[in-house]
Amino acid sequence: MGTDNFDSDMEPVIGGIEAGVVDWGSGVKFRNTIDVEVEDVGGEGIEDIVVKDVVVGTDNVTGHGETDDSNAISVRYLSPMKTIHTTHTVVGSNQMTVLTVEEPKLGMVFKCWQEIEAYYKEYAEQIGFGVTRVQGVNSKQDKSKRIATIWKCECWGRPDMRARREAKKRAKAMGVGGAEGLVDGDIYENELSRAKRTSKKCECLARIYASLNEDGAWELKTVHLEHNHLIDPAQAKLVKEYRMKHITSKVKKRLMDFYEQGVPISQIHGCMATERNGVKNMSFTVKDLQHEVYKARRLKMVGGDAVAMMEFFQKMQAGNQNLFHAQRLDEEGRLKDVLWVDARSRVAYEEFGDVVCFDTTYLTNEYEFPFANFVGVNHHGQTLLLGCALISHEDCDTFEWVFRQWLACMNNRPPEAILTNQAAAMRRPLLEVMPNTIHRWCIWHIMSKIPEKLGKCGRYQDFVNLLKAVVYESFTPMEFHDRWAELISEYNLEENDWLQKLHKESYMWVPSYMKEFFWVGMKTTQRVESIHRFFDGYVNRQTKLHEFPQKYCMALNKRLQDEESADDRCSRRLVSGFKVEEIFRKLYTDIKFQEVQKQCSRMMYCSIREKKVLSESLIHYLVRDRVWIVPPGASEDDP
Repeated sequence: MGTDNFDSDMEPVIGGIEAGVVDWGSGVKFRNTIDVEVEDVGGEGIEDIVVKDVVVGTDNVTGHGETDDSNAISVRYLSPMKTIHTTHTVVGSNQMTVLTVEEPKLGMVFKCWQEIEAYYKEYAEQIGFGVTRVQGVNSKQDKSKRIATIWKCECWGRPDMRARREAKKRAKAMGVGGAEGLVDGDIYENELSRAKRTSKKCECLARIYASLNEDGAWELKTVHLEHNHLIDPAQAKLVKEYRMKHITSKVKKRLMDFYEQGVPISQIHGCMATERNGVKNMSFTVKDLQHEVYKARRLKMVGGDAVAMMEFFQKMQAGNQNLFHAQRLDEEGRLKDVLWVDARSRVAYEEFGDVVCFDTTYLTNEYEFPFANFVGVNHHGQTLLLGCALISHEDCDTFEWVFRQWLACMNNRPPEAILTNQAAAMRRPLLEVMPNTIHRWCIWHIMSKIPEKLGKCGRYQDFVNLLKAVVYESFTPMEFHDRWAELISEYNLEENDWLQKLHKESYMWVPSYMKEFFWVGMKTTQRVESIHRFFDGYVNRQTKLHEFPQKYCMALNKRLQDEESADDRCSRRLVSGFKVEEIFRKLYTDIKFQEVQKQCSRMMYCSIREKKVLSESLIHYLVRDRVWIVPPGASEDDP
């Protein structure tokens, strides 16, 4: 087949599979006439089929229903050996034409083997089976030149072909026989593995074979079209390659945009299915979208996950010089620890850095790196992200490095108080790096361990609520110790080592010891749960290293939106009539004013029983008040 005689101004060649009926602008595009013109272009047995498409709109239809050919668009289809023919389908009063691909025949000639593969796959998709290129033969004189190729139905070969191939590899590597290797010349496979894995293989013989002919063109020498299994055009959707063709660049962009905003892939697929009037009209599956996301994530990791992470930091720092990040490498040059703080977090720390919570219990990623975070509280009572770190070890050396780097980022201004979990490895580094900072344990981490540590004790259901009451409702340390001793004695818990250790260091976590300090409400259970909700939907165990800073920025942006929404919130109406309530409404944010308003509303239940003037500036009141009791299982914040 010659190619040198083609005119340089020839219109683009379009494959038959792409010539479907589509909507174009305000008109309806369909084929109502087809003129076939045979032109000699210098190729032997090659015909140039010209198909005229007519776009029918309001401007090209005459009053008698005739079309104006002045707007006709001529599209050329290059067809080897008349492989394109037309099938007419009548829908309503409109006549539409769908182009189909003719089945392969001996003697068909193509320019290259890639054209044969594209043509055979179009034919296979039309019929309903997949294609595999199983063998290619190169020239002995020029090994880079291919001279023959075989394509087969994807169901070729035995069902256990993969297992037999793997068994050969194992037998060759082991050099000994076994149940899954070579035994007395026979190859055996793992029957259990075979039972778990399904296979399309059924020794189908459908295939085509092509090789270079004397003229240097590719010619079909063998064509076998019969299959030993059922084929149906509807089964083309079961072939991944055909489905993936429908994931266009536009679909990929929408997919990645939604995915990077934290939308699950299954929900993205559901939204796309809704746009197409149901899942049955979807050309691709959830698994196909997952594959596209996987490829995009791998592309970002070229050179390594840690390298991609550093590149993201450099990109962010180019836009904002106040972004802080630091990393440590081990002896072999691998990433060991990394810490980063956004510029907005550094500014927020100047105003809301009095109390900080350092938490390492939220997540451990797939590399077994704990995800640590510094968290504060803003003037709306919202969780405030002040920095994040991925650490390789939870030891004194690592924590000391994290605390020093974070403190240097915050201009060496330590917080007034810090809450952590019970990790013993934190105590010495905190004492060395922040000697004047009050260090206490987060009560949420301790109380959440009660079912695990005490669940097997006798009469657990009887004393668990009483234990919580001793912890939360003791007003002074002395009252706490008295009630604790009484509970331990009554339920015979003297031998429990966990409770004994907690009691010895009760000053680190019991509320009666901590109420003399300012904690911004962070010592409560709700605050730590809020920290965990802060990251939910953004990071998980499968989050890659380079994605953590990006997800961090997304979570930070979401918190910024929440803060702006709270700033715009209108003030509440007064309920008590006290002057102090009106004063606090002008001074406080809405969320903080609610706390004051709750106390003002409770003051309405107080009544003065006695008034005694002690001096000109001192008056003694005897007040009668109601006692507010929090029932077991309820929260103090409940109305």
